[in-house]
Amino acid sequence: MTTKRPLDAVTDLPRRPGVGKTGRHIKVMVNVYPLRELVETIAYQYDVSITPAVPVPLSRVVWKLAEEQFRAGSKKAYVVYDGRNNAFTTMDLGDSLVATVNHDAGDDAVSDDSAGSGDEEEVTSDGDDAEGKAGKRMGGWRWDTDDYGTITLATAETAGGAKFSSFKVVLRKTATIDFHELLLYAAGKGPESDAVQHAVTALSTVLRHAPSMTYTSVGANFYTPHDSTPLTGGLEVWRGYHQSLRVLMAGHLGVNVDVAATVFRKGDYHVLDLAMDIFNVSDVVALARAPQFRERLLMELKGAKVVTTHRGDKDKQRFRVGRLSPEGADKYMFMDADGATKTVAQYFAEQYNYKLKFPFLPCALKPNGKTAFPLEVLKIVPGQRFMRKLNGQQTSEMIRQTVQKPEQRASKIQRAVDHVLLYENEYMKSFGLNVETSMLSVPARVLPAPMVVFAPDGQNRPRAVPGTDGFWQLRNQRLAQAVPLVSYAFIFFIRISEVEACAVRDTLVQKFLVAGLNIQGGNAPVLIGNPFQAGNIRAYLQTAYKEAKMAFNKPPQLLICVIDKDPKGIYEDIKRITLTEAGVLSQCLLSKHVGKAQFIKDQYALNVALKINIKLGGATNYVDRLPYFEVPTMVVGADVTHAHAGSAAPSVAAVVTSLDSKAVRYQTFLRAQPSRVEIINDLENIIGTAVDNFHKTNKDQWPERLLFFRDGVSSGQFKEVRETELAAVKAALAARGIETAVTFIVVQKRHHLRFFPTDLNYDKSGNCLPGTAVDTDITHPTEFNFILQSHAGLQGTSRPTLYHVLHDEIQMGADQLQQLCFNLCFLAERATRSISMVAPAYRAHLAAYYGRMFLEGDFTNDTASTTGTSQEIPVRINNVKDHIAEKTMYYM
Repeated sequence: MTTKRPLDAVTDLPRRPGVGKTGRHIKVMVNVYPLRELVETIAYQYDVSITPAVPVPLSRVVWKLAEEQFRAGSKKAYVVYDGRNNAFTTMDLGDSLVATVNHDAGDDAVSDDSAGSGDEEEVTSDGDDAEGKAGKRMGGWRWDTDDYGTITLATAETAGGAKFSSFKVVLRKTATIDFHELLLYAAGKGPESDAVQHAVTALSTVLRHAPSMTYTSVGANFYTPHDSTPLTGGLEVWRGYHQSLRVLMAGHLGVNVDVAATVFRKGDYHVLDLAMDIFNVSDVVALARAPQFRERLLMELKGAKVVTTHRGDKDKQRFRVGRLSPEGADKYMFMDADGATKTVAQYFAEQYNYKLKFPFLPCALKPNGKTAFPLEVLKIVPGQRFMRKLNGQQTSEMIRQTVQKPEQRASKIQRAVDHVLLYENEYMKSFGLNVETSMLSVPARVLPAPMVVFAPDGQNRPRAVPGTDGFWQLRNQRLAQAVPLVSYAFIFFIRISEVEACAVRDTLVQKFLVAGLNIQGGNAPVLIGNPFQAGNIRAYLQTAYKEAKMAFNKPPQLLICVIDKDPKGIYEDIKRITLTEAGVLSQCLLSKHVGKAQFIKDQYALNVALKINIKLGGATNYVDRLPYFEVPTMVVGADVTHAHAGSAAPSVAAVVTSLDSKAVRYQTFLRAQPSRVEIINDLENIIGTAVDNFHKTNKDQWPERLLFFRDGVSSGQFKEVRETELAAVKAALAARGIETAVTFIVVQKRHHLRFFPTDLNYDKSGNCLPGTAVDTDITHPTEFNFILQSHAGLQGTSRPTLYHVLHDEIQMGADQLQQLCFNLCFLAERATRSISMVAPAYRAHLAAYYGRMFLEGDFTNDTASTTGTSQEIPVRINNVKDHIAEKTMYYM
């Protein structure tokens, strides 16, 4: 019989059952600054309209000029503006006001990047928060009132390209805001009503107003090009700060302040210099010889805003690049205003007396395709946020440039509070806001770590080591479950001699055996193929499959492929062919690690061995205890991954479900769904199949408990997830007539909360100790959530994970749930470390990312984003073969 905790008028979600007591009690600093005093005042909201309509960047310039007129009646009438359509003030300015302002346009460039989604996750460092965009919850969470786009204070040019010097700004009163309900909510005495959400919107705008008038604003972040650093490919990293309002369990508000970094296009950068940077050549002539020059350059330039240079400062044209001409400027023909047909090179020579230096290069065309400009007369407009996904090299560069140890990060945050974010400004004073300038100190506990359990030794004695440090050694230990590897083959898609290839094979096999891999067959077939020749990748994989089958009298379980970074897409091709067509596992190794037998490192071979064993269905280790697993229990991890901003490629949902009492064996389900759809569409069928398989695997026992860990859901989507995904889980169980107690927990990583240690409570990296848990002060005022830093730091500042219970039929206690989550973080299996989130959610995250490789269709050029809506794009995925998905963890 399942039971539920009673709900009340304050919240629809489970209330906190008390706070945790287990563990060593300590104090930590958290990057939240208390806003303890909030005057119970009245505020007024005004709708803002600017005529003629202007892009977001210019709106703040116009507002700044108009504000003085609005305040003419009273100098105390400070009005804050969100950059779009809303303004707030504590003074009643009347029902309607009008101001007319003049602005000298000049010729500076405008970057209107407000068309970007505001979802910064694809290019930001340290996970710029995308949470809150889909909804309005903010208890203990970040609050996003809107996407503010990129603000550069520049020219008076409208979205249509015309220039104006006079603007009409109209304010119309739309609402009165009372902060009383917000105070009740913060005290845990009232619900999160519309009035609460409205009040937080107003206060968030107040906090952001002053810095947004000075710095480039992106959502809740503020950036400056000062101290920017370059990335390859014509990009640069801009640094800045994050600021958001949180409602705290402590009974008051707090301001979450963090450092932030994101990627912009390098401004005033000549397009030809950009092209040479992208192709890594030293002269323009070499560009024409670069392989796939036009296609690759279009991928980088499409959607970028450029400005012409051939006429100096006179009549500059700014436009977004739509495509590139199929021929060079000396061959690309068009009809001029007089009806004459000529090349672009001829036109420039006749019209502007400008002889092109590089007429063989293509032209950039506007999105409508009607106007073309030679690349050599174009520069990149400054202030453009880069919305596409970074490549591997750029990602590595950005991590190196932005990584900061905890003490460095804390120092920069404090500097921002003291000197940048301007908490003593008159706008905040007018609303009665007083933010303290010292970080909040909060109670925390270091949870006891589990014992990490391995296979018994030769005398069948149990072997285990403590996980206290968050990492452990495999020395003198045996893998908990080593699956026999009987049939396999090696394929080298690199230049290598047969003798060296065999030496690499033998060295790897020997090191794998030392690591504990259960290899039962020797002298595996070795093939060497040229991946640049069309069809070779598939052909060599097929040949390797056949030769392994002949050599071992059994179809291969694994194909080990040695590859280089080129040709592009080789990794994805191998995975698609092996997993969705051949039904065999594959393990890719980069040649820089295994190109020479004598240079293969033991640690690298160990890491690969662990991955192979997990892929085969084995286990590296168990833990000695999992609370609530004393009866048959199934854990579920789920995540949905989306294409990068600007692409309308389908989303991929992944669900992993456990099959054993140790929570190390999982089956995996992948589903494709329309672009940006977060709710998992086919969950009832997935859970039904998973429960049936659990029943078969566990001697006809149904799960008595089901723990569902859902990754990637923002707090604004809680209601929708409960009403759809939780309902689907319950429907699958009801269809089988079984009474399984379900607890549904959201796992959140996209936030800006950071813990900073005090006293000696830190690890070797300077981060808080693994197992540091917080469930008071900065958490939700009433609901059941907590924050756990479960992993040891490697570099930079560790990011803790937030867990929020949406449904709880198991009636879990605070101590038991926190300990369960911590212990599950020791079951990553492919590394000898605890990880930052529970293993089911981690596995689902990896599987969803893997699933993007199996989508049908080519989305590499983001053509979907310009050819139609997401509903017009086929949503299909090539499924991994059933025996692979059900019995292996191929994505590990």
